[in-house]
Amino acid sequence: EIKDLECQPIIPLMVNGKNIGKYIGDFMYYDNKFKKVILEDCKSKITKTTLYGLKKKILMTYDPPLEIQEIF
Repeated sequence: EIKDLECQPIIPLMVNGKNIGKYIGDFMYYDNKFKKVILEDCKSKITKTTLYGLKKKILMTYDPPLEIQEIF
């Protein structure tokens, strides 16, 4: 069971306290079973760009980390 479903959430990309851009996911929600926020992104070979990889790494530095669950 989930709650707080959000379509195309906009997440600011922060590095050293400065906003350097934004990440737009496909879905974000709270998973009651795992007790954490899930960020989902539908990906294909074409959309898995170098820029996407950089944004993904930045989100993993957050506290708590925002891990992207990729849907193929």
